[in-house]
This record gives sequence, structure tokens and C-alpha cells, in this order.
Amino acid sequence: WEALPPMLEARYDHCSLFHQNALYIIGGKQNENIYLSSFHCMQSESGQWRRLRPYPHAITYPYAVAASNRIFAFGG
Repeated sequence: WEALPPMLEARYDHCSLFHQNALYIIGGKQNENIYLSSFHCMQSESGQWRRLRPYPHAITYPYAVAASNRIFAFGG
């Protein structure tokens, strides 16, 4: 195991997906009252996080899959 750089926003109840040498984090909660729509990516080579276009609405407990070079998130 190896520690990664901290995420841009602390969260739980999110979805994580590794695809094409990048770790993607989708949605989740910051606390019981703050639900997140953010979508972040960390490139494994650089270890740098970046913000991607947010999900259209806050989402918790999502599922995600990579297919045809795209990421699909659903549920929550």
C-alpha cells in the first residue's frame, strides 16, 4: 500500500474508478448535510488532482463503469 496525495475535497459515500492510469472520484458527501456533485481525477504518473466537469446534481453511493473509453455514473 502507498498513500496518495490528499483529494481536493474530503468525502465519503462516493464512487472510485481507475481507468487509463487515472483515479476518478465521483460524488459523495462532505458531512450529513453536504452532498457533492464534484468529479475529480488524479493522474497516476503525476499524482496531481484536477477538477472535471461536475455531475449534473449531487450524488451519493453512485456506481460507475468505464466502457468505450467513457465513464458512466448512475444510481445515488
